[in-house]
Amino acid sequence: MNTVRMVILSFLSLIILLSGVVSAETTSVISRNNEFGGMTLEIVYSSVDKESKDTLKIAGYFNSSNRVVKKEIFYTDSHAGQSGVDRSIAWFDGNGKTTQLEDFYTDKYADESGVSRAIHYFDGNGEITKLEDFIADRHVSKKGFNRRVAYVDSDGHPTLIELYMNDRLIKTFNP
Repeated sequence: MNTVRMVILSFLSLIILLSGVVSAETTSVISRNNEFGGMTLEIVYSSVDKESKDTLKIAGYFNSSNRVVKKEIFYTDSHAGQSGVDRSIAWFDGNGKTTQLEDFYTDKYADESGVSRAIHYFDGNGEITKLEDFIADRHVSKKGFNRRVAYVDSDGHPTLIELYMNDRLIKTFNP
């Protein structure tokens, strides 16, 4: 089986596993040689697709070994309005385990929460080890920092919090 077909089948299998059903969608090859040495595929969902009502499109980035290393999910306006998440990026290790999940928030959510973007870091067992929040520009002067990093224990409780301003550590404390 040629590489293009194998990558497309792998990506479609991943989507089936994640969504349970393949439905009305269009799959396109965006790049045959991306920054990871593999292909980039994009699935665009139809507006009548009931199985993916929250998702506009998904982009899967494969490495030279045809393994997914990055997946970008773009959400519908309806989903973004309810969840506050406009787009997510998941990063995977060589075994297909999630290492990072990055959420980009809507302007409305950022105005209300003060956070415009967040990154969740995972260990090899899928447990969150660190949370990193990026403060929305309009909240920085009030808060006095533009990035907050929380290290968490195996129960998900913060053990150490660091506050940064322009990549300079300005405060560390235990919650």
